[in-house]
Amino acid sequence: MADKGTSRRGFLKGSVIAGAGALAAQGGVAAAQDAAADAPVETFDFDVVIVGAGAAGMWAALEASAAGAKVALLEKHNTVLLSGCALCGGAILASNTKVQQEAGIEDTPEQHLIDHMRISRMTANPEIVAAYTKLSGEICDWFSDRGVEFRLAQFALNHELPTPRAHWTQIDGADAGGKPFAENLIAAVEETDVEVFYLTVGKKLLTDDEGAVVGILAENADGATVQFNAKAVILSTGGFPANHAMLTQYNMAHFESLGYAPGATGDGINMGADLGAILDDMDRAGCFQLIRGGILGAWPAGNTLMVNMNGKRYVGEHSEYMTTIPAIHEQPDRLGWLLFDSAIAEANGWTEEVLADALSKGLLAKADTVADLAKWIFVDVDAMTAAVEAYNAMCEAGEDTAFGKPAEMLLPLATGPFYAARLWPSRPMTTYGGMVINADTQVIGSDRKPIAGLYSAGDDACGLFGKNYPGSGTGIGGGMALGRVAGKNAAALALGE
Repeated sequence: MADKGTSRRGFLKGSVIAGAGALAAQGGVAAAQDAAADAPVETFDFDVVIVGAGAAGMWAALEASAAGAKVALLEKHNTVLLSGCALCGGAILASNTKVQQEAGIEDTPEQHLIDHMRISRMTANPEIVAAYTKLSGEICDWFSDRGVEFRLAQFALNHELPTPRAHWTQIDGADAGGKPFAENLIAAVEETDVEVFYLTVGKKLLTDDEGAVVGILAENADGATVQFNAKAVILSTGGFPANHAMLTQYNMAHFESLGYAPGATGDGINMGADLGAILDDMDRAGCFQLIRGGILGAWPAGNTLMVNMNGKRYVGEHSEYMTTIPAIHEQPDRLGWLLFDSAIAEANGWTEEVLADALSKGLLAKADTVADLAKWIFVDVDAMTAAVEAYNAMCEAGEDTAFGKPAEMLLPLATGPFYAARLWPSRPMTTYGGMVINADTQVIGSDRKPIAGLYSAGDDACGLFGKNYPGSGTGIGGGMALGRVAGKNAAALALGE
């Protein structure tokens, strides 16, 4: 096996040089110069190459190294502290953990899976979810054993979980974000024989005559091409929330900007797609429903009324983001309107000065009647009037029979003037779409079969979320778990086990 792998790598290296010479011999001077410029200035031999040193990538490196593989970890930045792992909110959604046990809470990976699938509206891949939930407790305990403190919560942001399962990092009693994850993972990686190549960007996967992945071309800090030969490659570059062209392609370019990992530009997804990897859920992303321009604060107040472009109420205004994200995605043009009257404005502390400033920016509409407001924002008058009347009736009755909003938040739109502000999604912090993988994290090609030698984990792969995000800590916890699976399987392939 070792000799066969070496001959493949030698062929690939030689073919680059031979190809350049052939072009020159044929008079293709410009093409030959381009080929020569792309020829690697240095070639490395590894068993497993991992692209992206985030939650999935670092765990994959640890697992592959522990299995005895010679591992290279490529990272486009000069630090892991710009990864989504480091910049996340700091939660792992995990079950059967030491933290839970110490708190007297009984939880199992099996129940975790059921809850995950329910919250995802059963759109996630249950085999991938099972791989995550099975390992989630071990992963959380690993951090606990290294001294990371957690605050156990029944809420993941504003979503109430059936069981306290959200583990939020803590330093001196305050939420610590994702930095403890990244710092402990890179420290563990540095304790192994894994070679980390910073300022190195994966560019193109290499394949043999049979289509198996046998390495990758990358660009180093000097802009030169380097070649990494390997028997398995793992793509874990963090999805594409920072790639404006891809966001435009999948109709997410106009969204309100929030923070995201700056290196998450779809590198892994695009390299996989170049080999025929199937992509799915590319138009889905983890993004909050926000008020455009932050004119009334970023977050919509729950005591307002939300309608879509057709004038129809589409979600409970009090709802958590796992409800509002799919709701706004399903509306025409992914847009909505936040409606309120002068009484609701006063209740929320939106002063005359605040409203006047928003109006002057062209980001707020105002009218003396609901019908006139509907005309002003180009919404069907009859539909919006009916929606407001139905909502007001529920406010008067003290019960939201449509979406279950708490009675204390039911304030009618009855006192003019009336206002409308634009609602739309934030720019994604996490993209759901990516390469289709199986439970072994093998990337699936257009022939519906695994692409030999190619694995993916984290946000480069789809299936963990489906079309709805199951709660804060799912992306990080799931990425870590599937990174472990990818590292183990890639090492087994590379070592011939």
